[in-house]
Amino acid sequence: MKSKNTSPSCDKTNAIMLSACGRVGTNFILSAVRSNFKEWFCLGEFFNHIFWGMYTKTKILQLMAAHKSNYIYKYAGWLDAHQEFILRNLSGLVREYHSIPIEKLIGEMERFIEPSNEELYGVSLKFLNKTMNKNTIVKIFLNQTSLEETNRLNNNIDINQVLKHCNALIIPHRKSTLLTHISEVKGNLNNVWYVDTNEKNMDRIEECKKLKIEWDKEAYLGKFNQVKNAQEKITEIYNNFDGPKCIINYEALHAHKDKLQYLQEVYDQNGINITIKPEEIDHITIRQSKDQPLEDNFNNPEEFLKDFPNIPTEILIG
Repeated sequence: MKSKNTSPSCDKTNAIMLSACGRVGTNFILSAVRSNFKEWFCLGEFFNHIFWGMYTKTKILQLMAAHKSNYIYKYAGWLDAHQEFILRNLSGLVREYHSIPIEKLIGEMERFIEPSNEELYGVSLKFLNKTMNKNTIVKIFLNQTSLEETNRLNNNIDINQVLKHCNALIIPHRKSTLLTHISEVKGNLNNVWYVDTNEKNMDRIEECKKLKIEWDKEAYLGKFNQVKNAQEKITEIYNNFDGPKCIINYEALHAHKDKLQYLQEVYDQNGINITIKPEEIDHITIRQSKDQPLEDNFNNPEEFLKDFPNIPTEILIG
């Protein structure tokens, strides 16, 4: 999977953050890059079925319209899908906002919003690089690519095609797969995927820290194997990538008092053209968990402690 620097504009950095799974600090990394908003445009989870993906694309469309860019015509098919989504769902979403199952929302997004469009991504980069004079960063999970089997619709982007637009690669990695799993299960349970210092959900931070879940050995082992297989594929991509690249370790990041300085040092040491602007940060994601004995995360700690000696808990990289 050799990747060459074929970015739409060679004097701009188009970085990809490629992750084996969530809950490894990707939102914090993106928050830091966004601090330099004069030079960087954050594409977030451009390929994912989430409302922020819709927001990002409509923001790009707004900028294209304001600059009378012909690139806007490449979004015609996406606008058709967006219109159908709005017509089918908007009134119902407003009425049912507090009761509609999250699975239904995701299903509707998957059906009517086509995120797996490498051409649309490339066009967006050309516009942002050439017209807006911006570097870009995008977050991709391996399960959004054709390298990993999934039951979700449209998650089949060709990572090799996407990497052709990339001239910097960032791999976030969390050594503790057990804590990654715990964090993901909690997120699925309370639907709090990040807490931002400038968001309304700041009042849920204590709830997140106190939340306990059920220990399920089989579910965990399934997650461990999925992450292990994904990480092996990402490691191959990383080793073959021909350009500036780095691995950001979650545990090392959170061991530093000045996390932004640590990130900057990682970028500088690996020749990645990212300059963080701490003075421009008015809000940033914060850690939702607390330091505590592992068994205190569970409603059935005895079951966990019985299984703990015989389960794998870490995946190393690099």
